[in-house]
Amino acid sequence: MPNSMKALFADSEIASIVRRMELLPLLVRRQQEELILEQVPVPSDWLEEQRKAFLGDQPLSKALESRGWSESDLNLHLQRPESLHRFAKQ
Repeated sequence: MPNSMKALFADSEIASIVRRMELLPLLVRRQQEELILEQVPVPSDWLEEQRKAFLGDQPLSKALESRGWSESDLNLHLQRPESLHRFAKQ
């Protein structure tokens, strides 16, 4: 978790908010999707094209910082729709 998030919320507060907002099913679904992404990789050239389209002329560091993401978070974001589509076709 990024430092800014840790400054805002303690782990117990996050758990309480997740419970109150009934987010657990959404989080479990996302966890399962990310497991699928590990099993259905996309070609690196495809991922690079998606990254260029996503970033446009914005520097990578600025895009990541504005979302509180790491580079692997960005890759997951870009890969997710395609990997899930390929998984569904299998």
